[in-house]
Amino acid sequence: IKTLLICNRNLFQNNAQKVYSNLECVYTFIMHIDEFEATRGDDEKVRQVLFPEKINSIFGISPISDSLMPTTESLEALISVLIEQGRYGGIFLGIKHPYFILIDEGKRKKIFLDDTPQLRQMYFDYGCFRKCRVRLECLNYALIQIRSRNVRFDFITADNLREIRVGGIKMVFIYEYCLSNAELHRICPEKGCVIVNLHNWNGDSCISDEAYKTAEKMNVTLLTMGKFYGYIDEIKAGNI
Repeated sequence: IKTLLICNRNLFQNNAQKVYSNLECVYTFIMHIDEFEATRGDDEKVRQVLFPEKINSIFGISPISDSLMPTTESLEALISVLIEQGRYGGIFLGIKHPYFILIDEGKRKKIFLDDTPQLRQMYFDYGCFRKCRVRLECLNYALIQIRSRNVRFDFITADNLREIRVGGIKMVFIYEYCLSNAELHRICPEKGCVIVNLHNWNGDSCISDEAYKTAEKMNVTLLTMGKFYGYIDEIKAGNI
């Protein structure tokens, strides 16, 4: 096993920050092998390098529960690849333990989105790392709020998790410290759609006054997270 890992170390995802590196986990496992071999049968010796459980996640043996990787765009890119390969079986977001279905040799397997080492390795294998624009944990939280009110939503396309249809309304999720007029024009929203800014650190200031004025002319609704909850309640009540 050690020889196989060393000879194929270029196949493992790597990152300058060791905590985000699958290759670093592999190196830890190699050190564990060396120490286990050196101390085997000697009760007086204490092993310092324990078996890294993440190695089982990397190889898809058993999942671990970590944090959600932030970039929604990387997950979308992976979904696109799996759709092309005929290996995608759908995604379940808006729940506490989100996952997607991977079809592998005719079998359906859950890939949990907080099984970080395995997902990170899949992004690496398929070249799916993308710059983060919408944080996945924030998107999932918003979808949890919709589900908790028993309001149905659907993804408009399978490989775009940031756009849904809820109550017949197209809803687009963004993540901007402050949605500016220029950014609104860049998004180029459809008439009648709703844009929700998931970035809630600065409250109502996450959408500029100019953007609100432009949105009114475009016949587009802009929502902060504070207003988003009430909007979903109105959809449920049939008022929208």
